[in-house]
Amino acid sequence: MPMRALSRTLNLALHPMLAPTYAVLLTFNTGSFWALTPLPEQLRVLAYTLSATLLIPFAAFKLSMRLFPPEQVEPGPWRRQLGAMVFAFCLLAGYWGLGQQAGPYHLALFMLTLAFPVLLVSRLREGLSSLHLTAMGALVGFVFVNGMLYGGHSLFWLSTLVGFSGLLASARIHLLKDEPAAAYLGFAIGLAMVLLLMPAFLFLPEWLAFVGNLGKFAPPWPLA
Repeated sequence: MPMRALSRTLNLALHPMLAPTYAVLLTFNTGSFWALTPLPEQLRVLAYTLSATLLIPFAAFKLSMRLFPPEQVEPGPWRRQLGAMVFAFCLLAGYWGLGQQAGPYHLALFMLTLAFPVLLVSRLREGLSSLHLTAMGALVGFVFVNGMLYGGHSLFWLSTLVGFSGLLASARIHLLKDEPAAAYLGFAIGLAMVLLLMPAFLFLPEWLAFVGNLGKFAPPWPLA
């Protein structure tokens, strides 16, 4: 029983919708120059991210469940796909909104990038890949890119996140929510897509400005 309770706690604490919030906390607490950001600004970005990528998608998903009760809809993977689509839409909206507020450049790009593996995994056959581990893999990729751009204690946090990913995989396997292969594949998809897409997006500021108005970001060019 204690093992099951611990597994459930890990499953909730490392939910995919919390990945952007953890990215905010890691940005301001890894020893990079972002740690010099004034506390009120850090809290503003944190509050916005929590609202855009956790509270709003959670409320929207609950509303959709009321409008379309599971017992009135044909069985299938639609519920998982609906939740992923709502989350992905909120990630895209969060990316755009953070750009309008002159939020940290790379945090908004992480929201944009995370939407792609979330949608991809949701379209795979159920049980083939783990969305929870996809988000963890994406978070590991984010910390790596953040460390390459801005320095800080990235090696420590990379090791920590990889360790938590292993614990999460064990917890979900223990709860019979994922197979081992699904956990490995999910982590690999999230990690690979962030490592490929975030650097690509960083070097396409003109194209991204069309969507997110990145001209308002500070700093305007992270590699300068």
